[in-house]
Amino acid sequence: MTKIAREWLKATGCEKLMDELALDKFSVIDFGFRGVSSVESAGLGGAAHLVNQMGSDTVAGVNVAKAYYGADMAGFSIAAAEHSTITSWGKDKEVEAFRNMLTKFNDGLVAVVSDSYNIRGGG
Repeated sequence: MTKIAREWLKATGCEKLMDELALDKFSVIDFGFRGVSSVESAGLGGAAHLVNQMGSDTVAGVNVAKAYYGADMAGFSIAAAEHSTITSWGKDKEVEAFRNMLTKFNDGLVAVVSDSYNIRGGG
């Protein structure tokens, strides 16, 4: 787990849940396939991510880790919002969009996009 992720988990009252929910292995989720130049670079970056984390939507990285490291299953996806699933609610209903995700997926880990708008400034 990254130092920054651990600090924020503690600061937001999630410290007790870290072990229970394996947050040390799912604190940073890889969605990197979206922003790379090729399947090969997604595989390399995704596999590198999986050295320290288990959360990934980068299938190419999971495939590289399986092929080159012999992992049965190197990464796992979790329920996750995308920018479009948050912004479709509109700027004034962003909180309701968050609430919906947290209600629908209340029995495990969930990633909610929180940078569609200005999360600190409210606009």
